[in-house]
Amino acid sequence: MKTTNEQRIAAIRVINNIITLKTNVFNGCEADELELEKESKRLEGIKTWAINNDQLQEIRSYFASKNFGGHNQFAAAEVASFFNA
Repeated sequence: MKTTNEQRIAAIRVINNIITLKTNVFNGCEADELELEKESKRLEGIKTWAINNDQLQEIRSYFASKNFGGHNQFAAAEVASFFNA
């Protein structure tokens, strides 16, 4: 079984992938639309896990401390708002 730290790292990797996919789809990449739809469904599970394991603030802090830069900043803000609701 993975530790909480390993699970948080895995969750952040999924979140980063979703941010990249959102940016690609916004820029017109039709190939990433299906993968984005599949990966976006995982956000609810990640949020539930974070709440149950007292990691929600850690994920919020990650968004606050990371400079997503360029085009990714808009997708990152959209995903971050999901964790702030």
